[in-house]
Amino acid sequence: MSLTYQPFAAVPEVSALGEELKHNVNDKERYGSIAAGAGILVGSLFGHGLGRLLMMAAAGALVYRGVTGHCHVYERLGVSTRQPESVTDTPQLPDAVPSAESTKVAA
Repeated sequence: MSLTYQPFAAVPEVSALGEELKHNVNDKERYGSIAAGAGILVGSLFGHGLGRLLMMAAAGALVYRGVTGHCHVYERLGVSTRQPESVTDTPQLPDAVPSAESTKVAA
């Protein structure tokens, strides 16, 4: 028997906050990662063999880190350089959430 209760599923601010929490790299690092990845990628065009492949892999990882704002190494170390956004107002909850949307029961 599986129960799923999602009282805030209809609140868009909660979804936006969840996406924001996935980012653990600040904007300056993101831009730097993209620039470094692009530079390494250009340098790899002139390489040969295994060195070239390693440079391409490193470039891809840096560009991924910059584009997504998420670093897997930071995640494993529990590090985040992202500054939290300042919260100026409280999310407004809907007046009533129908029980069909908030509670799901599967047998």
